[in-house]
Amino acid sequence: MYAHPDDESWSCAGLFSYYGLRGLESRLLTATYGEAGFQPEIVERTPEHQRKATREAELGEAARIVGLAGFEIIGFPDGVLESCLAALEQAVAERMLRYRPRIVITFDETGVTGHRDHIAVHAATTAAFAKVAPPGSRLLYNILPERVNAVVTAAVGSESPGNPVERFVIKKWNGPPPQKDGSAGAFCVPDDRIAVVLDVRAFVDAKRDAILAHRSRVAGSSFLSQLPKGVLEAFLGWEYFQLGAGPAYPKLPAQDVFEGMDLD
Repeated sequence: MYAHPDDESWSCAGLFSYYGLRGLESRLLTATYGEAGFQPEIVERTPEHQRKATREAELGEAARIVGLAGFEIIGFPDGVLESCLAALEQAVAERMLRYRPRIVITFDETGVTGHRDHIAVHAATTAAFAKVAPPGSRLLYNILPERVNAVVTAAVGSESPGNPVERFVIKKWNGPPPQKDGSAGAFCVPDDRIAVVLDVRAFVDAKRDAILAHRSRVAGSSFLSQLPKGVLEAFLGWEYFQLGAGPAYPKLPAQDVFEGMDLD
């Protein structure tokens, strides 16, 4: 469950491909069309329905690339999800009852970028899960742990031996930033939150292409298209999850989101 088209591609697109290859279906729920996610001049000259259609088409392309079984955009207004939390929670709960998922994934309380819509989705999904989740299911939060800083810095250094490298740094979370849209960037949380580390290096190219499919948000000249393979793998090749609710994992960190669950 995510707030905008493209959130899923950054967060867990590798997971979709990883489990799709193993015959398991993943379905995506997105709260908004992301119609506010354009430059002001584009918003001014482009009707809302066209902006929505653009974001939906881009999401459809990303979903095809990573093998999603399906997706739904609920259609709440972009940018104001915190003002409609009760309705959002109800909408998420209705779909949990419809699909009966074994694993539900959403943002942690940081929203990863601090975006208020992301934080609202975290709150609504957590509340809905507590009320209607199938017995034995798990709620996972995708997170950026502190270790990502070291992993990416090491990869950048190995790709450019002998060259001075500016240290890659994801800022630590200290509460919501003043920017309502989360433009302050990504935030990391302590490594001790990690419950699952999923190795998706085999799907890094698909994940990158899914991100780039959201062309209205990521220009074709995005830094992702220019990164050396090793750096790209360090940045996108592992997906990290915190256990929000449900059965504990037998051993931490788990290598499989379903570890310890009976899937029969």
